[in-house]
Parts: sequence; structure tokens; C-alpha cells
Amino acid sequence: MKDVIIYSNGICNCYVCAKATLSVKEVTKAVNAINPTGIQSKWKKAKENFSSGETNPCVCNVFPETRNHYLFKC
Repeated sequence: MKDVIIYSNGICNCYVCAKATLSVKEVTKAVNAINPTGIQSKWKKAKENFSSGETNPCVCNVFPETRNHYLFKC
């Protein structure tokens, strides 16, 4: 499994599943390399929580021992 996976992507939001051992800086670098925004603004971890109320990042629901989910905005 890849270290960083974009599992949902919109115009301003990007939802990511990443290895829990990666830092936010490492995840951010990977997200911008995998899926550039195409505008001057780059992806960065959103300050707010997920709309479900879960923290950002939160534990992955499929692989909770080894992965986290992140919300990114541009």
C-alpha cells in the first residue's frame, strides 16, 4: 500500500489516507506532488476538523493501527 493515498478530491478539499508514522510536513509534500492544485495556492492541512466532528487528522477507519486520515484545503 502506498504511504499517501488521496481517497477523495474536490476543487478546494482533498481527503487523504497516510501512514501514521509520517509527519504532517511529509504528508503535505506528498499530496502536493501527487495532486498539484494547478493554482498558486498549494494544499495545506485544514485547521478545522472533519465535518463529522472527527479531529484532523483522525485515525483511519480501515487500518486504525497504522494509518491516519487528513483533510487538506487549498
